[in-house]
Amino acid sequence: MFSRRLTVIIENHANKSSFHFGGEWFESGGWQDSRASTICEHTTLEFESKIMLQGVSGYAYYHTKDHAHNFIIAFSCPITTACCFTARATSSLPDCQALWSAVPDLSRPGAGLRRAEGCAWETLDLLDEHVTVRCIILPADDSVKLGEEMEKRLGKARWCRSTISEGDGHSTVQAPRATTLVDRQLILEIDNRSEENFVFDGQWWDSGRWAQAPVPRIPKTSVSRLEFSGEEIFRGLSAVIWFVNESGLDMYFSFVFSNPLAGDGCFNAWAGSPPAELLQELYAAPSVGQQQGVQVIPGRGCAWNIIEQGPVMHVRLVILQELAAMDLTCYPPQPPTQPKSEAPPPDIPSAKQQPQQQQDSQQQQLASPRDPQVSLEQPGTPSSSSEKLADFENAVLAATSDEEEIRIYSSDAAPPSPSLVAEVIKDFVSDQFHQQEDLEVLRSPSPRKRSRSPRGSMRMEFL
Repeated sequence: MFSRRLTVIIENHANKSSFHFGGEWFESGGWQDSRASTICEHTTLEFESKIMLQGVSGYAYYHTKDHAHNFIIAFSCPITTACCFTARATSSLPDCQALWSAVPDLSRPGAGLRRAEGCAWETLDLLDEHVTVRCIILPADDSVKLGEEMEKRLGKARWCRSTISEGDGHSTVQAPRATTLVDRQLILEIDNRSEENFVFDGQWWDSGRWAQAPVPRIPKTSVSRLEFSGEEIFRGLSAVIWFVNESGLDMYFSFVFSNPLAGDGCFNAWAGSPPAELLQELYAAPSVGQQQGVQVIPGRGCAWNIIEQGPVMHVRLVILQELAAMDLTCYPPQPPTQPKSEAPPPDIPSAKQQPQQQQDSQQQQLASPRDPQVSLEQPGTPSSSSEKLADFENAVLAATSDEEEIRIYSSDAAPPSPSLVAEVIKDFVSDQFHQQEDLEVLRSPSPRKRSRSPRGSMRMEFL
């Protein structure tokens, strides 16, 4: 279910010449058993996937001993999309990578032949896990007869879509997409508008790889295409890549990216002066979901736009025309200095002083006498003994002048509680009330020991 196999049955009618193995490249998968080193009159090539959830994709080419004729097949049998196949038999070896990038879908079995230069093919069997293709290498001249039936079929054969090109000579068929169920890709199109040629300088991979060989050079005033893909099951794509200018080695083009299996990917780029810690920028890169529209960040030397998100992340980037060279005196960057904290204004107490001031305020409230007018404004005449006692207490407090204080000391370090103060005052006033009914009794001896303060105020002390 999660594997792919391709069988190519080759009939060689090229003047009875055999072809010898010349080269190969696999985007995924490989040969089923051993590599077929020679293509004779009848040869079968077998390819299969090597990793679960990955298909088989790539190309292989052969040539005659004198290199006068070349034969190449390009194919892609992914897990999730349609199988693709094309072939060529030419006197000169074509661009194999470009041919693989333009490989079209296979036709259904019984749909007839497909033709290309020097060869033709048809689909014999098209199953989910196994595809069988018959490929015919046509003779270069009329010295070999194919038979009347085959001649008729060739006359009705449709040309492969990869042979149809636009006005610029490029094929109209686009490159095959994802080759695994959980594969992740990044396509980066770079429009270098500067006058600097950037050469590949370094890379760091957490997961993934280049889809093809690393691009060695980003030419000036041109458009380049960089492709990356995952190579492990259940792992996405994450890397740091950088290029340096060819002329002075003082300008860099750096970018970081990730395309995980779960969640949004990220992308960030710099042109000109590079960041100090490029690897740290990978972990701090913004999510592509937050990058809406063209991203133009001051001082970056480049701008980009996220064209596509998902399993295939497509980014178009422009390197601006004017770039700033790297200033070595700015590396490493100095950490930002924190401004010294200003002292609080004199009228605003600090956090440590506030509890002490509140405590002093409470002590002052307990030690300071009440306003004499408060007791004088109390209405009514006491009629009972308790009311007389309360009235007497008010009179005592009213008679206490600003120069007299009642201070109560306790043996504890903390100030006495308000309830204790009230009880002491009540006992003191009660004793004096029962002994004398005049306010002068405050200055007569008392059962409690009394002493004068240095400034003449009244002081009460606990014995």
